[in-house]
Amino acid sequence: MRITLLRLLGWAVVLGLTAPAAHGQFIVRVAGELSGRHNSGLVASDRFDGAFDTEPGFSVGAAFAPEMPLSALRSAVQVGIGVEHQFGRGVQDVEGDFRFTTPHALARLRYDARVSPFVSGRGGFSLFAGDDAYTASEYEGLGPSFREGATVQLRGFVAYSLGGGVFFGDRFFLEVLWNHYEGSRITRRPVEGDVDAFTTYRTVSLGAGYRLGKTRL
Repeated sequence: MRITLLRLLGWAVVLGLTAPAAHGQFIVRVAGELSGRHNSGLVASDRFDGAFDTEPGFSVGAAFAPEMPLSALRSAVQVGIGVEHQFGRGVQDVEGDFRFTTPHALARLRYDARVSPFVSGRGGFSLFAGDDAYTASEYEGLGPSFREGATVQLRGFVAYSLGGGVFFGDRFFLEVLWNHYEGSRITRRPVEGDVDAFTTYRTVSLGAGYRLGKTRL
């Protein structure tokens, strides 16, 4: 699954580089996520709320923004669709790594100048995944009996980001985003029944991007 997603992202880059410039802009972005907060949704005791600190991580993304139909908006507004893929990151006191991949819509509103500040937002669907160690891990305080004979399934829900940044000229930009991801960790137990735990991940990302194609959007 992970290899397939990376291949799709790679094909998106190739298509973006070869797409006619008159149709809009292709955007590539790399980002580093700071240590965030991962909430498992499970509460075992008064001292344990299911929330853990996460390790820093990295992500890569690609998006396409078509040319705005009104010339008055082309220098100030950018909307498009894209996908971002996170590389796995660990969680404090939990074995293994997890990640989210997010197809999304994006919007940026900029002040038209050579060095241009902008505000941005994204919203989409999250694909929640983890390695074998992550899905087999025991949460602190739940005990071995909770995991005996159980299997874990991960599902994604919504994801959204808010932030802003600065364009340097028409192509290169730096961006800071506050990111929120939602998913579900379903533990299927043969005797006791299933446990569906709502899971969230929040982090701040520092990204750099480059726009290919027609400028002055």
